[in-house]
Amino acid sequence: MRQMDVTKAQQRQTALIRLHSMTPQQREKASAVICRKLLELPEFRRAKVIMSYVAMPDEPDLSQVHEWLWQRGKVLAFPVTEGKGSMYAAS
Repeated sequence: MRQMDVTKAQQRQTALIRLHSMTPQQREKASAVICRKLLELPEFRRAKVIMSYVAMPDEPDLSQVHEWLWQRGKVLAFPVTEGKGSMYAAS
C-alpha cells in the first residue's frame, strides 16, 4: 500500500473512532455546526440539486439542511445502492 493510502486509511480510522466516541449531545451540537457551515456556502445556496444522505445513528444529522432545501424547492437526492457497488441518486 502506498504511503498516501496508509495515511488516508489512518485518517479514516481516527475519524471513525472520534465519531463513535461522541455523546448524543456532542453529535447534536456538531450536526448543527455542520448544517450552519453548509448553509453559509454560496455554492450550496445557489445549487439547484443537492445529493445528501439519511444519517445513521453515529453520523452527523443533516435534517436541518434537508428542511431548508425542501422549503426552497430545491431537488434533494439520496444515494440508493443496488449491490456490487452500483449506486444511483433518487429524489
